[in-house]
Amino acid sequence: MKEQTLKELRAQILEEAQRAYEGNVSTERGNGEVSPDVETVRKVVMDMSAHGYVHTQETLEAVERYLAFGRRVGVWLSGPNGVGKSRFFDVIEDSLKRLEIPRPDLFALHFSELAFWKLEDVRMWLDRVRDRDVLLDDVGIEPTGKDWGVKFEVLPIIIDNRMGCNCRTHFTSNLDRKAITERYKLGTFDRMRTLAKRIPIVATSKRRDGVRCDVSQLETWPPLPSAESAYRCPTQEELGACM
Repeated sequence: MKEQTLKELRAQILEEAQRAYEGNVSTERGNGEVSPDVETVRKVVMDMSAHGYVHTQETLEAVERYLAFGRRVGVWLSGPNGVGKSRFFDVIEDSLKRLEIPRPDLFALHFSELAFWKLEDVRMWLDRVRDRDVLLDDVGIEPTGKDWGVKFEVLPIIIDNRMGCNCRTHFTSNLDRKAITERYKLGTFDRMRTLAKRIPIVATSKRRDGVRCDVSQLETWPPLPSAESAYRCPTQEELGACM
């Protein structure tokens, strides 16, 4: 009888641990803050649709997960060019502002900005956003970095740092599992899955209709003076001013 009880207890603990891992139970906050209510999800979805975002079953799941601010697991949208991955974050942030729904600050970093960053720049950025939710936009578009002639990949460095943060990390990427593991190795892919729930977007490209994402409307770091400069690399002076 005692052995059976121990097995049941272990099974219960294992089940609870699995739910926590998947983000269904917050390890830091009460359960009431984990799942958004249906009415809030409906309001956000309707507002996004009214402002030109075409939803699918996958993006509805993304809305629900994004609104679960008590979770420590982010949203990872993957799929081909033009299906609305980056635009999802742009539009949902605008909707939350219009509906006056409290939310954590979101810092967006488009990976094309990393073209000329050195290791010091990456570490400064990570220190700056350590206590903020972060969107790593278009993972895989960045070239391999160089620091004093030594090549390095930025993504594994960022991922390892964010694993120790209590805030959420979101991703968008055109790369599938095979492409990510070939470039960054399997360990990076597994850590990305720990940080965020991967949701493949199945849709046709919307860019043929002239719908483009403008992530410059999200808060970027360092703050940039204009939309035209949203994708340039910050100068050393700007990096120092943000410390």
